[in-house]
Amino acid sequence: MGESFSAAVLIPHLANSGKEEEAKTIFTTAVAQGSFTSAPLVAQLISQTAELGRWEMSLSMLKTLGATQETSQLLPTSADFFRRIIDASPHWSAALYVFHLARTAEVRPDSRMVSIVIGLCDAAGVWSEATKIYDLAVKEGFMESLTLESTYQSLVRSFAAERQWEKALEALTWMTKAGDASTAAGKCELVEMCQEAGQWEAALAVGVELFDHHPELLSEKTSLSLLLACASGGRWETAFSIYKKQREDIRLSPHPLAVCAVLQSCITAERWAEALRVLSIAREDQTTTVLPPMAHRLAMKACVQSGRWSSVMQLLQTMKEDGLPHDNHSQRLGMWAAAIEGQWELSLSYLKHIPMQNRTLQDRMLIRGATRYVSPSASSIALRYLQSK
Repeated sequence: MGESFSAAVLIPHLANSGKEEEAKTIFTTAVAQGSFTSAPLVAQLISQTAELGRWEMSLSMLKTLGATQETSQLLPTSADFFRRIIDASPHWSAALYVFHLARTAEVRPDSRMVSIVIGLCDAAGVWSEATKIYDLAVKEGFMESLTLESTYQSLVRSFAAERQWEKALEALTWMTKAGDASTAAGKCELVEMCQEAGQWEAALAVGVELFDHHPELLSEKTSLSLLLACASGGRWETAFSIYKKQREDIRLSPHPLAVCAVLQSCITAERWAEALRVLSIAREDQTTTVLPPMAHRLAMKACVQSGRWSSVMQLLQTMKEDGLPHDNHSQRLGMWAAAIEGQWELSLSYLKHIPMQNRTLQDRMLIRGATRYVSPSASSIALRYLQSK
């Protein structure tokens, strides 16, 4: 007993004096010789060393105890003890090692202990280790230790980084144990994660329910992810409903590309008329919001795919009214649309706006075909222009 007491006094003193190697030798020798027989005394010794800021020494002492089955009997059995050591560990690997030592000592992790370790793993970008702790919690039944808001947020980020969206969805079963703010924030991240992983059904399952009950909690990024999920699945009615509510509710701030996602959902579902209706509604909002140029191009795509060539020309005029320049693709679409609609002069006009180096043989053939059966004069005008260029 005297030897263990002397060692317990000497070791913290040496460690605090910068003589950690000597302190480690004394502790290792005392353990090997069986001088320490009291687990509480060992726990007090390690805690005292950690409180002096010598966490590396404390970690070394714990590693010595965890080296064999016999010495592991001296490991403390208090969750509070392991939490203090983990809290003093500045590095994720050290904290993780202490966490697993606690499991070796059959200590049930509490929420604070789990939160610290997962938080350190998240901050260090070692998300696979954070997800392994989640797996361990499922396996060994300490899920109640995962209910702190910080723990949940770190786990969701880890699931996202590791592309483990299935586990993130499983987390919904215990999410209700967390706070309302944590639950909503977690669901928002789930929507974004599932959409990015191509799991649009899962994104909709979580996102639509959240939007129906708490639309004001969705950030611009989350709401766009939800609309993009609608676009992937062709859920145009859901997308339109979300977009309509965003326009009407002053609390909501739709993403600048929201209208593009709604248009794409209509295109995916082959709802051409609805796509044009969405563009028309979005144009009405131009006094308060900026309509992305992509919106016109998506509406143009809907017209082309549905064979609405007259609408193509109307859209090109609309783009001009909205101050959007026509690129070569738009000019070529206009040329084709006008030719199909029998407006050869307009078709030729669009061709003239395409730079010479970007014109194709097919463009020239289209103009010739559009004028051949109109009249000799029309054919002559077109041919003369083509030959001059």
